[in-house]
Amino acid sequence: MNEKEKGFCEELAALADALLSFRVSAPHHTAADGGVLCPACLLMHGRIADAVYPLLCLYEYTKDEKYREAARDFAEWTERNCLMPDGSYRNDAANGWEGVTAFCCIAFLKSLLYCPSALDEELQKTLSAVAARILRMLDGFMSRVMPVINYRAASAYAYALGYRYFGEEKYLAAARKWEQNCRGYVTENGLLRGEGTPCDYRSKRGYVPIDIAYNAEETLPSLLWFARETDDTEAEAFWQRCAETHIEFMLPDGAWDDSFGSRRFKWTYYGSRTADGCATGFFARSASAVLSEAARRNTALVRNCTHDGLVTGGKMFFEAGEPTCIHHTFCRMKGLADRLKFGENPESVPLYRDFAEGVKHYPEMGVYCVGKGNMYGSFAATDVRYGADCVGNALTLAYHKKIGALLSASMSDYTLIEPQNMQLSRKYDLKKCSTVRLEKDGFDSVRDTEAVLTCEKEDREGTILRSTGFLKNRDGKALARFALTYAVRDNGIEITAECEEDARLIFPIIASHNETVRAEEKCAEIKRSDGNISVEASEKIKCAESERIFNPVGGFLYAVFSAAVSQDKPLHVRITAEK
Repeated sequence: MNEKEKGFCEELAALADALLSFRVSAPHHTAADGGVLCPACLLMHGRIADAVYPLLCLYEYTKDEKYREAARDFAEWTERNCLMPDGSYRNDAANGWEGVTAFCCIAFLKSLLYCPSALDEELQKTLSAVAARILRMLDGFMSRVMPVINYRAASAYAYALGYRYFGEEKYLAAARKWEQNCRGYVTENGLLRGEGTPCDYRSKRGYVPIDIAYNAEETLPSLLWFARETDDTEAEAFWQRCAETHIEFMLPDGAWDDSFGSRRFKWTYYGSRTADGCATGFFARSASAVLSEAARRNTALVRNCTHDGLVTGGKMFFEAGEPTCIHHTFCRMKGLADRLKFGENPESVPLYRDFAEGVKHYPEMGVYCVGKGNMYGSFAATDVRYGADCVGNALTLAYHKKIGALLSASMSDYTLIEPQNMQLSRKYDLKKCSTVRLEKDGFDSVRDTEAVLTCEKEDREGTILRSTGFLKNRDGKALARFALTYAVRDNGIEITAECEEDARLIFPIIASHNETVRAEEKCAEIKRSDGNISVEASEKIKCAESERIFNPVGGFLYAVFSAAVSQDKPLHVRITAEK
């Protein structure tokens, strides 16, 4: 093992050791023995067998028996507690969703193929038998249910591994079938749609469900590995191009802008709560320099979001005092294991958002992305829904290259769309939305799914976008017409708010507890650890300087600012950042 591999191994071991500290030993209680009790969710996540592969990878490198025994425990616990009558595994004890079976199959087959020296005879037979059983049922299940796109891609990957391990041509045929199915969901802009229910969903306005984080962290890695496992160079080139298109949404610090995604309720800033991470597919010796660069940046960001050995749910989860869900850790361990096993392209290259200027429109999802100098902003006006959540109309993210995220949207109403895969706060009122919005008496600008967003102007000074619609309540009832105009400049964003009724512009700005906030008359300032943010407004600014709100979507703390908007007088706000 060289020094670089030793460092990767130590990083993986740190995560594994923290995870194993929550393993339960209860020999007389088969529902608990060998599982892991999540300190945040206070339940045992059913996908814990995903950790079998990285744990066996660790055993190969360290020869520490605790990792092999943990892998054995997790496989046996899953078989005892998650097995369904058709041979699949359910998501959790309280969630009968079987699509996750594909992920367990992948973990077991990768262990058999790539960690053979870590397997004793008993464990080899167990993993082989379970993988064969899953492969017998998986194609029929997927064909019957036709789930969201990431499961179809995982099926292609699972069958590709199954073909490589068992050598049966029918598995290769199934792998190619699901990979070809996924190709039909690539849009003209090169993005993958299909992360919605149903997969072919199209909204009333014609938009399709696209989730950048799920695509980059689950679907595309599966499809890239399908290509590698089947030695299909054309497919690898195809999905590599698709992945590089998604990297247009990677911020310079390695985060994924999924603030507008169809499943943004699981967005962690660095990715998605229950996804494996882009490292699982972007780290490989055959990967392009762009993919490996993206994986390195994302891995570094995840490392910065790791505390006490566990990967937290976002940049400020730990500071907010929220407990850490162990799901992030056992999922992210897989990418580190792949980096150990399959290496990376060592070439360092710039990524799209390092230099991109101007506006780019993604009409299939109603999103504009704007780059100007140090600033990046994403804006959405869409009626795509996943469960009860919808982006509606919003400035979804403002990011400064030298300081980081300034503004970030959340769900308009934080609801547990996936109860076992999301967190409630122990300390904060999650009814407080972090999205920039006009608001009056329960009506706001975010809820208008019919709002119109247009690019009004683009020149050397920046880009101007304008959103027009109605303040609406939860029931969709309209109160008053509004207009929000955004100007993206070199180091900040200017907002002009207009409304037919007197209202308030709410603009929460990301700020930790130890960062000083001052508001006086029409000016305000945030002294952040990485720079200063100044606010100027045409009306008096209100802010509870010492108070913060928190939202699990993105995982940020915010200081909440507001200013009055009169029906006969527009409000002008300028937010500027400097290092």
